Amino acid sequence: MWEGLIIINAMYLSAPLQFVINITNKCNLRCLHCFNNSGNDDDITEKELYKLIMNISQLKPYNVCFSGGEPLLKKTELINCTRILKQNNVRVSLASNGMLLNKEVIYELAISGVREISISLDGPNKYVHNYLRGDNFAFTETFKNLMLLNNLKIIDFEPTITINKVNIINFEEFVILMIKNNFKKIGIRVILPLGRALNNKDVLMLNYEDIRYISKIVNKYKNDIQIIFNDSINHLLYYRKGESIMREYLNKKVKVIVDRPLCSKHPEHEIYYLLNYGYIPNTISEDGEEVDAYIIGEFQPLEEFEGVVIAIIHRKNDIEDKLVVSKHPHKYSKEQIQALVEFQERFFDSEIIMS
Repeated sequence: MWEGLIIINAMYLSAPLQFVINITNKCNLRCLHCFNNSGNDDDITEKELYKLIMNISQLKPYNVCFSGGEPLLKKTELINCTRILKQNNVRVSLASNGMLLNKEVIYELAISGVREISISLDGPNKYVHNYLRGDNFAFTETFKNLMLLNNLKIIDFEPTITINKVNIINFEEFVILMIKNNFKKIGIRVILPLGRALNNKDVLMLNYEDIRYISKIVNKYKNDIQIIFNDSINHLLYYRKGESIMREYLNKKVKVIVDRPLCSKHPEHEIYYLLNYGYIPNTISEDGEEVDAYIIGEFQPLEEFEGVVIAIIHRKNDIEDKLVVSKHPHKYSKEQIQALVEFQERFFDSEIIMS
């Protein structure tokens, strides 16, 4: 979530990197897609809260994120907790719907020690955002306060969209709006069947094609704005830390649809395919398309092929990896595979991964 954060083995940690505290279940909105089903009064007492914060501050985590409900409904307790954490050199962030912000509150939060705010914005206009949030003024207030944060520049922030079946059609428009208003980054998460969202799953849940569409939009605009992924979508897209996400395919039998047969020419570049090359249907790669695969050990142009994944071509300087499929799982070495795929992989910094 934060640039420069180094991921280390959990066995060397003396405490979690982050705590997320739902400081209240109360909320000023009743969102259709709320994961927590917020809105009730079942909160811990102030005494319990401050005791918890004192204990956490002694553990020295990297960050404590206050969420809810709407955490600004407990602004006094939030400010007090943040001060305690700041005194103990613990970073603090906040997840809010943005409705209760104003200039004074933003300065209060900044002075107390809040370093980052994630503001929920579920569409590029009042129609979709207000529908999901259940309030006719939600978009106007939230967007106004996002612009205020952007102009003040005293707290890092990110507009965060929860993508669901209602607003996915507006996702690209949302990204464009963020770019036009010079926001540095946005957060995205996909809908999960939890809390109130579970009760509305029939109108909110995404399918496979929706995830592919999200991936395409992200890759289209990722050079124009920083896009931060939350939850499982991170594993479907181009954010990765140098290791292939394709390992699950190794040694598995797959079917390949060949769309670039042996000796055919690349549709855009001066490359002739020295192997049959295609894709595995009903899969998704980091570029939002199906997973691509080289077929080795076959010497005639093919239309489709079934075989075993014997290797992964891990491209260090590209957003997607390729698979190598054959009917002969133990016949080819890394060096042989590298030589066979060189006609195309010579344009990339690639390595061969085998089990």
